[in-house]
Amino acid sequence: MIALYPQFLPTDQPLLVTTALLALFQVAVEIVLYLALAAVSGTTLVALGLRMVVEGRCW
Repeated sequence: MIALYPQFLPTDQPLLVTTALLALFQVAVEIVLYLALAAVSGTTLVALGLRMVVEGRCW
């Protein structure tokens, strides 16, 4: 993803600070997406497990 940074860097801003902020933003977005995916996957697996228990298909 670092290769995409140069197209978003303004020429009149400090390079290191701007790059660090973009990297921090990218990490934050990826963490939020990972947590959302984990929540959806976990909820789905629990729901499927409960369905199996209710229908009596676990044994």
